Amino acid sequence: MDELHLLLDTCNFPDFVLLTEHWLRPSECFLISDYLPISNFCRQQSIHGGTMILARQTIETIFCNIDKYDNLLLENVFEFSLSFCKRFNLYILCVYRPPTGDIAMFLDKLDSILSQLSLHSKVVLAGDFNINYTDETLPRTSLLSILNSYDLKMHVLSPTRITSSFATTIDYFCTNFDDVLCTVLPSGISDHEAILAKMPYNTVSSSSHYMGRIFSRRNFNAFSAATASVNWNALETASDPLTLFFQVLCDKINQCFPKMRLKTKKRKPWVTRGLRISAKNLRFLTKLCKYTTNENILVYHQKYRSLYRKTIKAAKSNYYRDRLNMSSNRQRECWSIINDFRHCHRKVSEPELRPDPLMKTLMLNLTVATNKNSL
Repeated sequence: MDELHLLLDTCNFPDFVLLTEHWLRPSECFLISDYLPISNFCRQQSIHGGTMILARQTIETIFCNIDKYDNLLLENVFEFSLSFCKRFNLYILCVYRPPTGDIAMFLDKLDSILSQLSLHSKVVLAGDFNINYTDETLPRTSLLSILNSYDLKMHVLSPTRITSSFATTIDYFCTNFDDVLCTVLPSGISDHEAILAKMPYNTVSSSSHYMGRIFSRRNFNAFSAATASVNWNALETASDPLTLFFQVLCDKINQCFPKMRLKTKKRKPWVTRGLRISAKNLRFLTKLCKYTTNENILVYHQKYRSLYRKTIKAAKSNYYRDRLNMSSNRQRECWSIINDFRHCHRKVSEPELRPDPLMKTLMLNLTVATNKNSL
């Protein structure tokens, strides 16, 4: 789950997460920060498999699990999770067919469940079908015929399972509406690639988004160059130098740090910049291993993955140990940590106060301009 959290961090924490083959038993739970399951299927008679739909806590309450089609569920053939949002008139259907699952029965059940969804609703169909989209085979033709009959379009156009000997597109993301952009990303935690889909839907107004500015190094460099090019000597001859100064400053700030709609990122506090870089490197190595048989690279990948997992454990251990050591009431802090894992409370903290780097950059340029004038 920690590796999945770092992958979601890379994807800017999407609103929904669809999982297949989560391997969970009915008695097991799945906890990941800021997400809750809205629909879930676990195998009862056998192991592995399963499907799950997760949603961010800010929108989880407006989605409901649909279980009236559970009679179509069949382990090792047709496994699915289904959720519906009345406000958006949106169905999300996550489906898994194992490689050994009966194809004819799978297609028949898929056709049955799609036929019972409202024709006037938006539908997202995604999952691992284990039917190669790029092969001209009878199963693929039959599947496309079903998808076309419900106006469902496939948006994944790149291989999603890659090895040194073959590359197949067996993971699907289909919708009955347009303006959907799918990107295949190396997951680094599975033999399948991850699919990041961006699609339009009426988002919920909540604290997960806010208007703000991005104070990146690139924007600071642009601001420094913009203020350095201003002729500050004009302030001496201006009738109202303070108003002119304020106007020029606001123009440069809006130019270099424009306001935009930003998404709140709730990263786990133990996730460091080094861990995010390591996660990115691991995904690169995982993708490289799918195209090579070089023994040195394969061994290095295994060692890197092992070290990566140990680093995650060490980072978590150090963070929680430091919290306990720095606390004046260890018993209360211990319960606070437990509640963090259980998502039972929201931690409220005072805003961090620190010198404004924007003002430092501006004052530096004004100092340089003053020194030039004095020379």
